[in-house]
Amino acid sequence: MIAALSFATNGFASAPTTPDSCPPESMDLLVYLNAQSSAVDFMTNVLHMADHTTPAATVMAEMMTNFKPIGSHTQHICEATDILYADPAMDPVDGQSGDVNYPYGDIKVLLTVGEYLPSNGYMLVGVPDGMGAMLKDDSTVRIVFQSESYGPMYYESYPFIVNPDGASFTGSHVMYVDYDRDSLAEFMSNGRSAEGMVKDAGNLIESVYNLKGNLVEQRSEDGCTTHPHYSNTDPEGCGMWENIMNTGTPTDADWLMQSLCSAHLEEKHQWGEGIGVEDDLFITNEEWTRYVTGSNYTGIPAHVIDIATKASYAAGVFTLGGFEKIVEVNCGHPDYVCFSPSGYNGAFEVDGTSEAARKNAMGKRPDGTDYVFPQNVCPARLYIGKKGYNAKGEPATDFLSRNGLAYGHLYGFATNQAGAAYDASNSDSGRDGWHKTEGRANGDTVSGAFYPIDWQWDGEV
Repeated sequence: MIAALSFATNGFASAPTTPDSCPPESMDLLVYLNAQSSAVDFMTNVLHMADHTTPAATVMAEMMTNFKPIGSHTQHICEATDILYADPAMDPVDGQSGDVNYPYGDIKVLLTVGEYLPSNGYMLVGVPDGMGAMLKDDSTVRIVFQSESYGPMYYESYPFIVNPDGASFTGSHVMYVDYDRDSLAEFMSNGRSAEGMVKDAGNLIESVYNLKGNLVEQRSEDGCTTHPHYSNTDPEGCGMWENIMNTGTPTDADWLMQSLCSAHLEEKHQWGEGIGVEDDLFITNEEWTRYVTGSNYTGIPAHVIDIATKASYAAGVFTLGGFEKIVEVNCGHPDYVCFSPSGYNGAFEVDGTSEAARKNAMGKRPDGTDYVFPQNVCPARLYIGKKGYNAKGEPATDFLSRNGLAYGHLYGFATNQAGAAYDASNSDSGRDGWHKTEGRANGDTVSGAFYPIDWQWDGEV
């Protein structure tokens, strides 16, 4: 029901309140809103969303016009090509699909951001990015996706509330929508919308554990939180927001889950008995952020969600530089897991020259040369983790340990081949330049090897 949104709007940093029971039968939305005091509060807040450029009546009109159940929209955001170049020619119509003459197959809409689940008012939010799908049970397909959202850096998403004390996050959400399996199998062969096959939807994250393995708490107003979301603090959980984060303070939340980007859903033993992770999980990552240059920021980790328990765990084993995507690959061995992280390596929007100087003041690289700021130093990487061991190398059975995501090592590909060397002053150097070389063909190789980096996660922030 819509009152669930009211709670997420009026008390972001307080423990969730149990809403009134949903009506036993569906009713017109306006009738329902008028009959529920909590829903009236929500709509009052909507009226206050107005500003000098958007009158309250306009906000209300937009809300009521676009407030539709999950799966009800059928028009496409995607296009086969820009409508200006459509063949045959067509004129753009607001709210209608553009060019849908897709070259390789048909496309239908499963869900659209802003739609809601009529049974409880849960609304899809953000810009969908990383996703995965699996069988929840024999009759249900679960699609998991996240929103790449940026909190106070641009437009804040409504917060999601987690953990016993009601800690709250704005920014990226991870959501699921469950569909009837038989209906989904027939979906592409009929002209119906997806609305009738939606069975459930909601947040995939109900508990959040930080890099130290503690449940994240509400942010303390004095600048130090005992169990923080370390992506927004120093390693001690301290630093007023403006001392660490080079962006505005969240308006209605404790923490920022910044820009979850691409992602991957990994199912238990997906390559055979005992091969691969031990639980169904969704692995995602904060890809970039804005820190204050010179501040004692912690960095941004991967986040691994136990799909069965809806618990999210910050994972430090891949380093804390942010990523585009992390995907499991087949180790072929029951005692280990292998993952390939890609993209970024310190996209913090800080002064790289100053930060490299800070690092070099602490000591040089193992070969005696200076460190450089690593943002664009992104070799092919491979993580190998030992299942059943914690970050100290001790036998353990907790979620990250049993899945090989607590104890392991990251390796990077290195080569002395001149044509593949990266030159910061030449945008066509490195991997991109190598692939663009005239005459390059499938099967061409680069000589080199994977070497362990001079760092390993030990559980200490």
